[in-house]
Amino acid sequence: LKELEDDLLQRLATAEGDILGDEELILSLENTKITVTEINEKVAEAKTTAVEIGRAREAYRLTASRGSLIYFLINLLNVIDHMYQYSLGAFNYVFSKALDKAPAAENLQDRCANLLESVTYTCFSFVTRGLFEKHRLIFSTMLAIRILQARGELSSEDVDYLIKTPKVFDKENPLSAWLPDSAWYSVVALSALDAFSTLPQDMEGSWKRWKEWCEQEQPESSPLPQEWKRLPAFQILQVVRVLRPDRTSQAVSVWVRNTLGARYVEAIPFNLELSFEDSAPAVPIFFLLSPGVDPVVAVKALGGRLGITEEEGKFVGVSLGQGQEPVAEKALDRMYVEGGWVMLQNIELVARWLPKLEKKLEGLIEGAHPDFRVFLSALPQKVVPVPILQNSIKLTNEPPSGLKANMLRAYLLFNNDVWDSSSKQSELKSVVFALCFFHSVVCERRKFGPIGWNRAYPFNEGDLTVCIKVAYNYLEANAKIPWDDLQYIFGEIMYGGHITDNWDRRLCMAYLSTYIKNELNEGLELFPGFATPPPMAHKEYMEYVAEGLEQETPAAYGLHPNSEINFMT
Repeated sequence: LKELEDDLLQRLATAEGDILGDEELILSLENTKITVTEINEKVAEAKTTAVEIGRAREAYRLTASRGSLIYFLINLLNVIDHMYQYSLGAFNYVFSKALDKAPAAENLQDRCANLLESVTYTCFSFVTRGLFEKHRLIFSTMLAIRILQARGELSSEDVDYLIKTPKVFDKENPLSAWLPDSAWYSVVALSALDAFSTLPQDMEGSWKRWKEWCEQEQPESSPLPQEWKRLPAFQILQVVRVLRPDRTSQAVSVWVRNTLGARYVEAIPFNLELSFEDSAPAVPIFFLLSPGVDPVVAVKALGGRLGITEEEGKFVGVSLGQGQEPVAEKALDRMYVEGGWVMLQNIELVARWLPKLEKKLEGLIEGAHPDFRVFLSALPQKVVPVPILQNSIKLTNEPPSGLKANMLRAYLLFNNDVWDSSSKQSELKSVVFALCFFHSVVCERRKFGPIGWNRAYPFNEGDLTVCIKVAYNYLEANAKIPWDDLQYIFGEIMYGGHITDNWDRRLCMAYLSTYIKNELNEGLELFPGFATPPPMAHKEYMEYVAEGLEQETPAAYGLHPNSEINFMT
């Protein structure tokens, strides 16, 4: 426009005679008019486009805010355990991956909803794979709380009352015949919130209904008495917290399930292959160890499928300890050039060498062979440098919590090939199902402390897989199933090899005499409401377990309902 204006003024200033007769000047005026009109139209169009871009950007703001919320949440996990360290770069990679994985949609609203869910669950699963089992519910609960607070649906005051459970001692407990004093003092404190202002009076007036609710085995699954059943889900959780603190974990799990979805409380199976896809020469895979866990087997199995084996000189495992540091350094240097995997085990044992390892890994980033990978393992110790943890993909391989999660994980150890070649498929499927249930029971029984086992035993997945092989061989070698032999081998040798207490050994054999017997093929009830299914495919077994073991009680272990109070509180 400036050029056109200057040109037009120049022509007017230099025009001679009648300007209406200056044809060149008239044409210049016409061209200027047309150009100005076009420019004004484009300016108006640009303003409209800017408004549309702004509107679209605002639609995606919720996804960006969710990403920010999750990052600052996971950045606080190191308060729980030093090993939970995450860098912004690693988070950005996972966030971008979540955006790419989100399903397409025909309209903007559905697309934004898909992006939001993909970002939330992808980041959640990435972090959860590296958390110990006891911390997973904490993370999912904090995520649900932060999301509701961001929406303005949950106040900080409500959250504080849930976590701190304050007590007020002003009023004597009128329900001492059945309600503990500590619970009553918490009820009085809770009445300071508007929603619970009449709770103490109502409990006094309708004490029979409240007593009946409190004495239920699973009160979190039952509606509260009278009008209190209409309370929002989080406030019901507060009531459970003060009246039945032993059921708080289950109530929180139910609340998270209803708030975020079932997959946020279900165990995420250990999947090294999936995590390996995100690794790179500059991104090690770090195994956070727990008693009875050995990741070497899983790493070697994955390497075997990808052609990375010790026989071919592509895999080097170094169990660190005194004098092993030079061996580890040589292995890193060689695989950096030739391409291969190096696994450094128990790095917490060489604390003085770890700063050197940190610098070594930084120096091996540029120019590394594309097949170069580093695997690290350590028990949770503060000696592990933060940069190593931040730059690594962290994984835990603990047994999951709960019968259902343990059985599903047990079935993930094999597929239909286990029984496809058997001449007694139906019988073998029943034995395998009973073994998976038995394995889940003996592993989960540890959480009950001395009520479960007199001593803690490191039962592991290897015990189960070997027992399945033994069952296959014995069924093939005998016309009639040798139930007594199977019970003895499983209980006295395989699992019994871990057991050092005579009473615990007797308990183990009692389980096997109940589960491993001829009635397996006839629909044996393993505990009230859960029986062995008819022969089916591997996937159908997993579906049967997922549906049939929804509610878990101590009765599944042959224990009294009160046995779980100790570890629940």
